[in-house]
Order: sequence, then structure tokens, then C-alpha cells
Amino acid sequence: MEQIEIAKRYLMAFANKDISSLEPFLEDSVELRDWDITALGKKEVIQANREIFEKFDSIDLKIINLFSDVDTVIIEFDVLLQNSNENIALIVVDIISFNSESKISEIRAFRGN
Repeated sequence: MEQIEIAKRYLMAFANKDISSLEPFLEDSVELRDWDITALGKKEVIQANREIFEKFDSIDLKIINLFSDVDTVIIEFDVLLQNSNENIALIVVDIISFNSESKISEIRAFRGN
């Protein structure tokens, strides 16, 4: 499976709040860094996602732009995080790096306006 497809599937698993589908995409030493957190290793990255999933009832995601080069995929997307108390609309850019086995080795997420 090519890296663009892996990145898309990873985001769809995230939008579906599907922890068991996220895990196989990640290498054991994966790093996640965004505007709020840094998580090192698959266990911490999965836990960081689990905490987001527990906080929000639904996650709606729409890919706006997608770029790919050698071992990196960059995806710009709109995301709407909803629960009974709040709706948070964000524009996010994920820079997703892959190892030689096409596992995600690093996710750097940046929040737009």
C-alpha cells in the first residue's frame, strides 16, 4: 500500500475513533507532536489518541490538500470535534513521515487559523 493511502487510512481511522485500526500503521518508536502534546512511542501515541476520542463524541474530517514526497505525506484538513458542550472547528496540517517499512514514524501536526 502506498504511503498516501496509508496516511488517508490513518486519518479515517482517527475520524472513526478506531484505536485498533490506528495501531498497525505506527512503528514502535513513533513520535506525535502537535500544538498541545508530545507523545513518544506507540503506547503514548495510542493513549494520546484515546484521550481525544474519550473527550469528543464525534470527529468529522475533510481532506483539503495532500502532498507526497519520498518518505513524507503532508495533509491539510478541516476537522470538527464535537461533544455535548462544545464544537471545535480546526484547520490542521499533518506532516507524516514513514520508515522503510511504510510504517508511520512521526506525525507533526500544526493548527491553522
